[in-house]
Amino acid sequence: MSSFLYFQIFLTFLCFSGTIGDEEPVRRTNIPIALHNSSKPSMWTRIPVGYEITPGIGALKINQRRVSWNQARNLCIQEGAHLAVINSTAEARIIVQMAYELGVFGNIWIGIHDIFEENDWATIHDQPLSNVGWLKWAAGQPDNYYPGQNCGSLTARGVYDDSCRILFPFVCKILLPDSL
Repeated sequence: MSSFLYFQIFLTFLCFSGTIGDEEPVRRTNIPIALHNSSKPSMWTRIPVGYEITPGIGALKINQRRVSWNQARNLCIQEGAHLAVINSTAEARIIVQMAYELGVFGNIWIGIHDIFEENDWATIHDQPLSNVGWLKWAAGQPDNYYPGQNCGSLTARGVYDDSCRILFPFVCKILLPDSL
């Protein structure tokens, strides 16, 4: 049996323009898909309802529920996802635009933190931010203005360090094969 992933995809692409950076618009869709691994015919992975597929980025979902950073992390895991780790300006723009379309303005939890050591920012995958390929701190950030500002949030102005206990909406991400 082949180990290639076969896709059932019915995509309706939507054009997008955002506020972060100056990259070209990226296409995305909100049609759920199912991924099938033919080497294990009984294993299907479904992209949950509410996720939007963006080729080259993955499946993203803005959750409007306001929760702490750790609650957001756990809720994403329950959906088979993780808090989004942003890898490009285009991805940041898409997340901000998706949030605006839902009426979510302001900070959105993302998958970065410096919980273990102050100013040693890492992803939820324990990668240093230098390995991620993108990080645009908002002006004056990270500032550690209040104790416990160890979790990252995204706005149209860039990334902020915030107290992990603040209640914000959040963005979950499911990685997809590059060929999508």
